[in-house]
Amino acid sequence: MSGEHVKHQALLCIASLYVGILASTPLVALDTDSIPIEKRAAWIDPVTLDPSIQIDLSLVDCGFYYILNDQQKSVSPHARYFHGAYRVINNSGLEEASKIEITYSPAYESLALHGIRVYRDGASIDYRARVRWKEIQREQGLDNGMYDEDRTMLLVLEDIRKDDVIEYDYSVSGANPILGNRYYELFSYGLDYPMAVAHFRLVVPKGREIRIKQHLRELPVSERATNDGGKELIWEEKNSPAIKMDERAPSWYEAYPWIEMGEWDSWESVRAWGRSVFPDREKSAKSLARTYAEILEKAGYAEGAKPSAEDRLLAVLRFVQDEIRYFGIEIGDNSHRPRNPQEVVATRFGDCKDKAALFCALASLAGWEAYPALVNSDQGKNLGEWLPSPRAFDHVIAAVRGPNGLMWFDPTISYQGGKIGSIWAPDYGTVMILSADGPALSQMPSQGEETVDVHETYSSDGYENPGRLEVVSTFRGYEADKMRFKLANTGRSSIEKDYLEFYQQSFPKAEKKTDIATEDDRDANVLVMRESYSIPELWSVKEGESQPKLYVYPYTFSGYFSGVGNMGSSRKAPLALKYPWKASHSITVHLPEDLKVEESDYASDNPWYRLKYSASKNGLDVELRFDYEPTAETVAANDFGVFRKRLETDSDDYLGYTLTGGKEEEVAKTPQEPKMPLSVGLALIVTAAAAAYGFGLARGKKSAKQDW
Repeated sequence: MSGEHVKHQALLCIASLYVGILASTPLVALDTDSIPIEKRAAWIDPVTLDPSIQIDLSLVDCGFYYILNDQQKSVSPHARYFHGAYRVINNSGLEEASKIEITYSPAYESLALHGIRVYRDGASIDYRARVRWKEIQREQGLDNGMYDEDRTMLLVLEDIRKDDVIEYDYSVSGANPILGNRYYELFSYGLDYPMAVAHFRLVVPKGREIRIKQHLRELPVSERATNDGGKELIWEEKNSPAIKMDERAPSWYEAYPWIEMGEWDSWESVRAWGRSVFPDREKSAKSLARTYAEILEKAGYAEGAKPSAEDRLLAVLRFVQDEIRYFGIEIGDNSHRPRNPQEVVATRFGDCKDKAALFCALASLAGWEAYPALVNSDQGKNLGEWLPSPRAFDHVIAAVRGPNGLMWFDPTISYQGGKIGSIWAPDYGTVMILSADGPALSQMPSQGEETVDVHETYSSDGYENPGRLEVVSTFRGYEADKMRFKLANTGRSSIEKDYLEFYQQSFPKAEKKTDIATEDDRDANVLVMRESYSIPELWSVKEGESQPKLYVYPYTFSGYFSGVGNMGSSRKAPLALKYPWKASHSITVHLPEDLKVEESDYASDNPWYRLKYSASKNGLDVELRFDYEPTAETVAANDFGVFRKRLETDSDDYLGYTLTGGKEEEVAKTPQEPKMPLSVGLALIVTAAAAAYGFGLARGKKSAKQDW
């Protein structure tokens, strides 16, 4: 679906103002004529700006700050108006404060600029002649597989100086026709510094009933009649409190307040709209008979063969997931209306709604009852608390009626493994199945397993002799899906390079001994990867010490224990854990000589995760095993201090083992930091499966061995 989400995330310095700052654009192509200024529509009533307003600068983290957030919306004609003003407080803010961009969709919207002024040294300057401007088509969604033809009006202001106040306003008229004539809009607000003046106004004509819902905060609202028999609602607040977003909050956590306005009367009416937008799967199926036969033939089922219903569905799913690349043309009503399934097959590309509609039609030919299901990839847990609207959804998956209930599939996830009944799907929370029966909103259950098992074997014949490292990693469930995708899209040589560099952080002279080898049982969804390295200086003697040492640790999950210590204990948001997930990391060290080793077992007993550790010795082999499994999705904000203390204790005492050569010394685990940085900077945060790779979104850069 289109990237039009019901919630707009507040930016650090410009929150929810339909405005962004363009970092760098060449000026040679910009127009130098005065920008086109149009008279405001009659329904607009701008707030009078007081440019002398100041706030506490110690609360501002960037080089400028907004003092006015004036948003107004009209139900009919459908239009929105923004009026803002910001103050430049230091020279570091000049570059960003001198450029403004305003984005709109020309397929159904029109933009009108109404004015731009600069207040300097007590004077008000009409700045329209000091602006270079250009309408550009930036296609910011291309990296995510989206093409929408949105336009951006770029304004580059000349001669902006420290202490200037810049005021501007504009309006955008029109609405996406695919959403029908029922109104839905929102005001969102909140910054990480106080807003001097926040003003929101909704103009409702006679005969239209608009439902209102405020989230997180209740602003006082005033209502008054308009001259045409309608009414206007106004929310206003001075010095709105600053909002600080806690680190590693769940994707569904809402920190910024917002106001909904809509006239959809129920979720059932939204479902009726959805069913009218998506093609009839039975009619679509008739045109896909040849494609379906080709799919079965390619899957190894010759004409006359009788594959099971499950095998037929699996062949269809893998075709849509793997052979229809993700790309969406989101122009006009195609922001929500799927393309014809025949066209999707012919072009071999489609976005989530295209792929879901195609899958459901092909599943019908395979003998299954399948329906598109609308979801919100981040906010599914909250969706039931919102006003009904199609804009509550930003993604489409598929629900299939099976003998044991509903089965869920995300056709945008490539290279998935498993058989029907065991294929992993993200838990999107609340979903809307576009069927004719059942409740309008349903809940997805938790889906499938995600496990990683790593076994490292270190060995050497002497402390000064070259060592060897053999690594066997086993990925199951969604972890196998991700690694299979990575191998297909990154390539073995790049992975080998990344993994070697990872180990070279700890062993600088390490070299690859053999190529990475993989064994992929796609039906069982188990992928095994084998690595082999030569390490000339496996045991090292630090300066000032006489005995050789070897430090090992469970990198598979130790990153999830790092970084928490730098967070303040006072927070409002829960802390997200990677859940559900399991990881085991075993380490075998073949000693050059018989050493005394402290054998022990430990299990951490707490409400948030299970951690087990064991150390044993068998002849010259030291065996270490670390098991980690979160038992909760989040840590409540008021439990964070206790959680952090437990995490730090477990990390310091049990997530590392130092072996010291020399029989006169007992070898024991020593709490210390590993030589290599634990570079999982997003540890403990939940990454939605689709955001990981299902929608083609970029993944966060992590250490090569720690990105699962």
